[in-house]
Amino acid sequence: MNKPISTTVTIIIIAVVAILAFIFLNKKFVKQNYAVQVNGVGITKSTVNTAIAQQLEFYKSQNQQAPNISTIQESVTNALIDNALVNQYAAKHNITVSNAEVNNRYEEAVGVFNSHNNIKGASDSAFLARINQMYEIDKSEYLASLKMGILKDKVQASVGEPLTKWLQEQKKTADIKIY
Repeated sequence: MNKPISTTVTIIIIAVVAILAFIFLNKKFVKQNYAVQVNGVGITKSTVNTAIAQQLEFYKSQNQQAPNISTIQESVTNALIDNALVNQYAAKHNITVSNAEVNNRYEEAVGVFNSHNNIKGASDSAFLARINQMYEIDKSEYLASLKMGILKDKVQASVGEPLTKWLQEQKKTADIKIY
């Protein structure tokens, strides 16, 4: 009778160790892949690094001295946290941005660029070349940034106060983990 009990106890111990190992490795995996988590939603290190590279490219394209890398990293991390909080609020309150809204904003930006640069017509090739030169992003990435801008406008209208003030308050209560 002791032998079946000791086998059962051994199996239970192995199962518990396996579960604890899984939990530990899972947390380690999350920390290795995410730079930040906002209310349980991860922002990858790759996303942060890409945004840092884009900021550095912007300063380079403007022939400006870039701030030190830790300042840029802090700024980028804060902006990505802001975006995550905006996205979470928008999802919770069914605030959306249509493709038509993004396309309209894009056409406005191209029109202004073309007008300021004496470019006739509605071609976006010179505009996209300039965006790529400044930020090393393509049209789809630029459209995504426009979409976020529109979403921020809508969230600000919904919360009824300046977005920066609202975000400061949200950061006080949000579960933000920076790895």
